[in-house]
Amino acid sequence: MLKVPAGAKVEVPAATRTDSRSGQAVILPQHLLKALVKLGGLLKDLDQVWAIGGNAGEQVLGVSVTADHLAIVTTEKGCEEITARLMQYLPPSPEVSQDQAPVPKDVEKKLERDAAIGGNAYPVFVKGRYAEFRLDGVRVEVYGELRIKVGELEWGDRLEFEPSKVNIVGASLPIFPLRLKSELYLGLGWIDRVQGISEAVKRSKSGQ
Repeated sequence: MLKVPAGAKVEVPAATRTDSRSGQAVILPQHLLKALVKLGGLLKDLDQVWAIGGNAGEQVLGVSVTADHLAIVTTEKGCEEITARLMQYLPPSPEVSQDQAPVPKDVEKKLERDAAIGGNAYPVFVKGRYAEFRLDGVRVEVYGELRIKVGELEWGDRLEFEPSKVNIVGASLPIFPLRLKSELYLGLGWIDRVQGISEAVKRSKSGQ
């Protein structure tokens, strides 16, 4: 799924990082929570696999991270269907009218954080179908057929997943699974993110 340089090793430290917020409930900011619930209603009964990803998805599952927008991971067809349902929430553009806007579109971009593998840093790229919306002031990014590439290696396979179902304010919403997130982070050498997920899982199992 994620291709890393041959021979590179990523080791997880034996000691677990101490989190000052361990044991405390992780709550989305009110504006994100409202947008998330509304989004769930707008996408209810969508026949394509989709899930809330990004930091918001992790925060919903108890990971101590900060989110400032919502991100959806889905299939190529799912991106098309979600776009059709959210067209009224397209952000206004001074250069292109909504009728002319190419949505969704193919994108390829470099992530701000590099992979850390075998003591070396490698740029990380993602590509796929992409659309962006503004839902009650909240940025919503939609990614279809998302793939990841490290350095000059070939693109990995498209992300395939079974969403985790979470009840939020009475609504059952699909969230990108932490297990797969942890595997991706481990492959990228983002050990702090792996540990953050591990801590959230431990808190959940201990009932904190």
